[in-house]
Amino acid sequence: ALGIRKEIFGDGHPHYAQSLNAVASILTEKKEYLKAEKLYEQARIIRKEAYGEEHSLYANIVNNLGRIYLILREYEKAEKYYMEVLLIRKKVLGNSHPGYADILQSLGILYDNMKEYSKAEKYYLEELSVRRRVLGENHPDYASTLNSLGIFYENMKEYSKAETYYLETLSVRKRILGENHPHYANVLYNLGILYKN
Repeated sequence: ALGIRKEIFGDGHPHYAQSLNAVASILTEKKEYLKAEKLYEQARIIRKEAYGEEHSLYANIVNNLGRIYLILREYEKAEKYYMEVLLIRKKVLGNSHPGYADILQSLGILYDNMKEYSKAEKYYLEELSVRRRVLGENHPDYASTLNSLGIFYENMKEYSKAETYYLETLSVRKRILGENHPHYANVLYNLGILYKN
């Protein structure tokens, strides 16, 4: 498809960028990160020319580049791209949109990996606030964010905070998924490990 789109539309067309993005996603799944990076960068340039820097399709490519750099532990590059996505999504989507919550989560993960825990906490808590406001407290993504905060605080050895988030996760997952769901069991496991510590 990549070759066909290049032949039909040319290598500067948004349809070609879409195919570059798709192939780069496959390469990312195959852990061929440097090849994926090159294709994402090509797609970024095309989308920047086609849509400008304040468009969600441009932001999606920039986000994919940030993810590649996070995986490669090139944290400064990841931070640069994620911050760009944050600004675009806030302007284009507003701060009450799941896509905005997603970039907050990515920033939390980035700063967690960088061992900048106060920044990580800030973004995780803001993510939780957005998900609560946008999705409500009976949504799987809200429960996942609660669980992630439990893990974060457990890793920080703030066990009482971890327990609070795990118990809230357990309550939400019991309500929306039931006690026989693997995600419910996962939280029970997390609580068991927490109590063991």
